[in-house]
Amino acid sequence: MGIADKIMVDTNPLISLLGDYQTSHIGYVYTMNFTEACVLTNDAWKERVSGIPHNGFLVAAAFDPEKMSEAHNFDREVVLLRVLGPASLPSDSDLLRTRIEHNQRRTADEVFNQDIHDGLALLSHSFQSSASCGLGVS
Repeated sequence: MGIADKIMVDTNPLISLLGDYQTSHIGYVYTMNFTEACVLTNDAWKERVSGIPHNGFLVAAAFDPEKMSEAHNFDREVVLLRVLGPASLPSDSDLLRTRIEHNQRRTADEVFNQDIHDGLALLSHSFQSSASCGLGVS
């Protein structure tokens, strides 16, 4: 972190709310308007922060706190969000269709599959994402 960034981090109380990016990052805002923001996350990020409780608060920013001097003035904002609950992703219907087709193709000896991934490909299983929508409190 450069000297200018260090001064900005030390003198701006909002940046201290962001915490350490490596341990507190839970996802990316993929849609936002004046009343609501939806955050794309995954199980690994949620597990790292011990979950995202309903009615909990998230602090969102579009800049790296350690490189704040490189961020455009327009992006130097911090938004407080309250978690309202899960949200659907645009790709959810495709995932549902894949699971239905997978189960329709099962044979009689696959009714109680012992595979930890339930027969789904490891790659598709590990990339299943979820989303949460929250009320912007800013």
